[in-house]
Parts: sequence; structure tokens; C-alpha cells
Amino acid sequence: MTLIQIGLVLLGLSSFVFSHRGANSPIPTDSSSKVVVLTDENFRDVINSNDEWILEFYANWCGACRNYAPQYDTFSKKVVDELPHIKVAKVDVDANPMLTSRFFIS
Repeated sequence: MTLIQIGLVLLGLSSFVFSHRGANSPIPTDSSSKVVVLTDENFRDVINSNDEWILEFYANWCGACRNYAPQYDTFSKKVVDELPHIKVAKVDVDANPMLTSRFFIS
């Protein structure tokens, strides 16, 4: 199974997992994570490259998003280490309405 296939499996499984953590507290990120945090302000500067990007759109109040965060961090480390032309990023949908609407996330 390739890393991309593993990532797709993780994305599919994440929609079935729920959490009871604090709904509005930030989703914790592993300190060694390779996930780039994208915002309305930094999107153009960060994405302007020849790299390919995998984006996760999440909400702090979403239980599935909170449970998926550690797997996404692990996935990001493997992808960046094995496929350096692919970058992994995440976007907080509540804090970044312009990006959220640009990608038709509701």
C-alpha cells in the first residue's frame, strides 16, 4: 500500500471517529509535525511553488477532526520524508473564511 493510499484510508476512517474533547480548544499538533498551517494571509506565499499539496480543512469543534489530527501529523512526516515534492497543510475553516469559501467548504 502506498503512502497516498494510506492517506486516503485515514481520511475515510476519520469521518467515522468521534471525540469528547473540549470543543473549542485548539487541536493539538505534534511538535515534530511537518504540517504547514495555512491561513487567509499566508496562502499565496506558501502555495506558490512547484510542490504538490495535500490540504486538510478542519474545525476545532469537530470531533472527527480532533481524532484525526494525530494520524494526519504522522502521515505528514512520512509523506515529506519519502516524497519531498509533496507538502502537507491544514486550514482552520472557522478562522479562515476566505480559503474555506474558495475551496467550497461548508
